[in-house]
Amino acid sequence: MSQPALSQQIRRPEHTTQAQPLDRSGHSVLPTDTGASHARHALRDPAAANAPPARRRQST
Repeated sequence: MSQPALSQQIRRPEHTTQAQPLDRSGHSVLPTDTGASHARHALRDPAAANAPPARRRQST
């Protein structure tokens, strides 16, 4: 996957959720608090992680 395609895939959920799950400010990419929280929830309940935001709020 090329860098522009990867960046576009990262930006899409940022725009949808109005949150920044990854800190891409330096040479590395690290999860933000929001991104780490989402990852923990996704591991516990994968179906809810892929659900629309309203369902995610109800399942927590």
